[in-house]
Amino acid sequence: PLRPGKKKKVRMRVLAAIFLACVSLGFTVVHAITPASLLQKNTLGVSKAPHAIQLADNLNDVAQSTQAQAALKQNNNNNNNNNNNTEESVEEVAEALLKSVQNASYKWEELSATSVRDPPPYTTYWYSQTLDHFDFTQTARFQQRYLICDKFWDRSSTAPIFFYTGNEGDIVNFYQNTGFMFDVAPQFKALIIFAEHRYYGQTLPFGQDSYKGTNIR
Repeated sequence: PLRPGKKKKVRMRVLAAIFLACVSLGFTVVHAITPASLLQKNTLGVSKAPHAIQLADNLNDVAQSTQAQAALKQNNNNNNNNNNNTEESVEEVAEALLKSVQNASYKWEELSATSVRDPPPYTTYWYSQTLDHFDFTQTARFQQRYLICDKFWDRSSTAPIFFYTGNEGDIVNFYQNTGFMFDVAPQFKALIIFAEHRYYGQTLPFGQDSYKGTNIR
């Protein structure tokens, strides 16, 4: 068995390797799924992607350094007793873990390279929407904004329509920062539609008076 001091040292080395591996993979995933609009500029004021990417690169360097140190220690301990052999086995596990993380990182980078980072141009349309769908005595309508992207659409086939129901905000922001639909649309030759949530963006049922009293419904 390993001496108590040796056990603690080996345990700490393995935990450190696992921590670095997990954090490095996490930031690599962030890099892969973050739209280009957030990588280049902080559109919504909530992303710090460039800093995350730099940190991921730094952590990868640390992981490589840890591997080198582990390999060097293995070479120095080749002629030691069974205690050292046990320590080497633990370090081999840590090294294999680091290699698997690096392989995953490369795969994420390949996936990222094939993604549509900058969404294609859209055309703005307006739909005459019913104001109240539950009161059939009312005939009032308002103009609801929606965006259409037909870059990937195959008009000659039975291609699907990808319809994004707007969140509580300007629909253009969601169009510019929802990468998944644009990533898969080319495969399905789909038409993409983004509809704006009423009372947000430019879809205001009562114009400048939309937020007054009984106009909120």
